[in-house]
This record gives sequence, structure tokens and C-alpha cells, in this order.
Amino acid sequence: YFGGCRFDCYAQPDPVWSAFPTAWFVLPQVELIHRGGRTFLVCNCNPGDGNAESQLTDTLAGIVDAVPEEVKSYRVLHQTRFPDVHAWARMLQSTLDRIARGEMAKVVLANQTTLDLDRKADAWDLLKNLRLSGNGSFLFGFQPLPDAVFIGASPERLFLRTGREIQTEAVAGTRRRGTTQAEDSALTADLLQSDKDRREQEMITAFIRESLESLADSLNSDSRPSIMKLAQLQHLYTPMRGYLKDGVSNASLLNALQPTPAVGGYPRTAALDAIR
Repeated sequence: YFGGCRFDCYAQPDPVWSAFPTAWFVLPQVELIHRGGRTFLVCNCNPGDGNAESQLTDTLAGIVDAVPEEVKSYRVLHQTRFPDVHAWARMLQSTLDRIARGEMAKVVLANQTTLDLDRKADAWDLLKNLRLSGNGSFLFGFQPLPDAVFIGASPERLFLRTGREIQTEAVAGTRRRGTTQAEDSALTADLLQSDKDRREQEMITAFIRESLESLADSLNSDSRPSIMKLAQLQHLYTPMRGYLKDGVSNASLLNALQPTPAVGGYPRTAALDAIR
């Protein structure tokens, strides 16, 4: 199944997200799975539906016809940021004051940028641009309605489960990539030596351990973080691997881990209250 859950199911969503329910999962009619150097075409259909085969044939023909010949480019005519720089500064200071009072250790603030383009954007074309840029992240796209599409690229995998085995990771701290090997190495060294970024990484590692304590029999990780290098950014990275207890469901893992301090804050309850 493909889909996702709302970042915060208790917050009132912005109207721009009205097409997206609290949780939305779909069994796709067609899948392309790339594994071990081979690519598989997988088709899911209802054997009890007498028209399933003809519908599937039409779907596959439509996919072939929809493949764009070239990647489009867009020109930004106007952009608007919310909140503006003054409101952002007030929000930042207010958050720092709350951290100083011990209400929380970390919270992730965000702003919104609205772009007016020279023509209607094709979301899947934009996603193709991200893939061709060699981003190195996990790319995703959801389209519940024709004019509502959510696309993105995330360096962080929440978890990968195979039976009782679970793999997850703590990702925090960011530096840009250098334009030369020497500059890139210097930025990497600065990230590894940063007290602020190391503490942030330790928060996320601790959160994952706390969240999985009642769900996993074991969870192992390296004592020191390594570096995850992407096309334009590099992050502190700690892979974690362990074994789940019998009977642990995927829903239990989602509830325990999402949202992580990398995108929400720590402790989670206090951080989400602040974001709301």
C-alpha cells in the first residue's frame, strides 16, 4: 500500500490541504519495482471483476501515452513568503525563550513560500526534475484529486521492516556540499565537530530508542554518527537496526515514530503543542 498520515492529526489543517484526509493509503493498480538490478511490472486487480483485464490494458496504454518527451522548465513570476521576515524573527525569539525556560529542547519551525509560475505546473514533471538532479533522497508523490498533488524528496527513511527485523535512522544537522573536494571535506569536519548538531543528533537517537523500547527486543546503532552525503546537502546520520517483539503492527510503529524530532521537535508532545 502507498500513502501517508497527516503530520499532526489533531491540528486544524490549512485549506490548501483540504483534499488530503488524515490518513490515505492506496493499493495501486500498477507498480514498477526495482530490486537487485532488475525491474518488475506488477499489476493488482480484482479477479472477481469481469472487466479487470480490459481496464488494466487501458491503464497501461494510458501510462505509455502520458510519458513526457522532455523535462519542462518554469519561470517564477512572483513569490510570497509567510510569515514575513519580521513575524519570523518574533516567532524565532519566542521559541528560543521557551527552550531557555526548559519547556522543550527542540522544535522545528517552518515557513511557506507561494510561487506564481509562467504556466500551470506539472507536479510529476517537477518530481522528475528532482530525480534527474541526483538528489539521492526518497521521492514521493500523492494525487487524491486532479488539482491537488503533494510531492517531495526526503533524506530520512522512517523505518524499513522485514518480518520482525526493523531498520531506522537518525538524521540531523545539515551543511551544504562544497564546490571542491577540499571545501566539502572542511564542511564535513565542521558538521562532525559541531556541538549543537551533535546534541540534536543525540536527541533524535534517544527519541527513537524511547519510542521503540516497548516494541523492540533489541535495537543497535553505532556509537558515533557518520555522514550522509546528498547532491546538495550533507547530514549527520546514525543507522539503527533491531528486532521487533512478536505481534507488533506497522500502525504501532507509525504511531510511535511519526513525526520524529527531525521534523517536529523534542519532547514530541511539547514541540507539537508549540507548532500548533
